[in-house]
Amino acid sequence: MSRRKSIARILAICCAPLAVSGCAGIEVLHESAYCPGDKERQALVVRDQAALGGLWQSLRNAPETGAAPSVDFRNQRILFLADAEKPTAGYRVRLASPTLTVNMGVASLSLETAAPGGMTAQVITRPCLLLALPGGDYQRIEATDQTGQVWATAVPAD
Repeated sequence: MSRRKSIARILAICCAPLAVSGCAGIEVLHESAYCPGDKERQALVVRDQAALGGLWQSLRNAPETGAAPSVDFRNQRILFLADAEKPTAGYRVRLASPTLTVNMGVASLSLETAAPGGMTAQVITRPCLLLALPGGDYQRIEATDQTGQVWATAVPAD
């Protein structure tokens, strides 16, 4: 097999389960500006289907409906990220580019904020993101913002 065909095959295999977020296999399960929970920033690895079901039910108060997605926890890790409460509309947590490294999952996040001096609604928001990551022997999962600073860290169970 030629080198070009080998590379094309690797890319085809990588991109076969192409998710909204790209070739790394990170799938956005839920994204909202209005999520229930603590007032502080939160990063949580969901460990099983029952825990995902409970989290999903709390997220249903946001615009999401239906049953929690079925997840193969042997081959995927579920990561819940939520920002602290914000006093105005316009805040958002969005997956910028999925990047995973050996023994440490790193998902880069882009935080959008209201433009300085712009008009915004005065309402309490708490943006959040629920991600399905490819399974791996991660020591920790770090989410970084658009400046490269660590935004949140989660440690999977052993």
